[in-house]
Amino acid sequence: MKFWRVEANAAYALVAAAILGILAANTPLIGVLDAVRNVDVIFIGARFTLEGWIYSFGLPVFFFLVGLELKRELRVGELSPIKRAVVPALAATLGVAFPALAYLSVVGGGNPISAGWAIPTATDVTFALAAFTIFGKALPQSARSFLLAYAVIDDLIAVLIIAALFSEPIQPEYFALVIVWVALFALAARSKRLATRGWIQAALMVATGVGAIYFTNVNGLQPTLTAVILGLLVPTTRTQRIQDAIHPLVSFTVMPLFALFAAGVGFGGFEVGSSPVFWAVLLRPVGKLIGITLGAELGKRLIGGMPNLPLRAIVPAALLGGAGFTVALLVSKYAFTLDPAAQLAAVAATFIATAISLVAGGLALKAYKPIGHN
Repeated sequence: MKFWRVEANAAYALVAAAILGILAANTPLIGVLDAVRNVDVIFIGARFTLEGWIYSFGLPVFFFLVGLELKRELRVGELSPIKRAVVPALAATLGVAFPALAYLSVVGGGNPISAGWAIPTATDVTFALAAFTIFGKALPQSARSFLLAYAVIDDLIAVLIIAALFSEPIQPEYFALVIVWVALFALAARSKRLATRGWIQAALMVATGVGAIYFTNVNGLQPTLTAVILGLLVPTTRTQRIQDAIHPLVSFTVMPLFALFAAGVGFGGFEVGSSPVFWAVLLRPVGKLIGITLGAELGKRLIGGMPNLPLRAIVPAALLGGAGFTVALLVSKYAFTLDPAAQLAAVAATFIATAISLVAGGLALKAYKPIGHN
């Protein structure tokens, strides 16, 4: 798919930025990292730090892309007709549930660190598809379609979790403004008259989309859900063009900056294994493998969906589900704002769990041989 044509390079950029963030935060370069974080950015009359701008306006563009891809898949892609979505939807749902339950089984419930249960839930689409592109050439197309579908769906589940757990109480006056700006975006995106004037339509979509995200932030709500809704409101015929235009920009600017800041935490005095959060997040690859595989097989048995997707192709795709990065780091920051030690443990375990999943998934993909192949 054209949308993912840069996934391998995007994954390399994310890894490089994250490593740079870790190195900077644990060396004398910490001063430089903090200076970059705190660069003033004036945006639509409001002053943000560069890090604040990334979280408030940059990441929503990434989730807008998720909304666009979900819309396209539901209408003309692997999730259309809706019956075909049952297998990846069940895989995504159980793939979210099992790592969360594994986390809570280690840390328990009703305590401050149990707030991190959502950290190991979402699959990082960029890393998973990059690994599949490099190592999965022998697998059937149905396996790639399954991977893309369940990863997009569990990203949507993660967005709903973030919006539910980390939003402030709704302020009716500002929430009404969010609805107004979303409605204006829908009008601009779907106007056939404006479609003949491409640059005017694009400008209006940007302006109204920014307005919706701005008032979502002012309302204290998570802008991720608003961004996905905006993506879903774009007509299917225009999703690919918009994806092609902004995906490289997001992949090589917004996401590396996010990775730089989110991974830029100091590990001085932190001992691996000293926190139950570390071990709870580290169970992610196992939880994902079990949940995704079980969900997919259950879906196939219930509706007979994706008959060309054998179990031996599901397992490598499920192993890649343990690669979690963007959402995991985002939830770590929100869940443990007041507990730096727990955040450090979550970040460290996220890196290790992602590495384990990519190595295991890559080896499984490489070892796959079609039936009848000698």
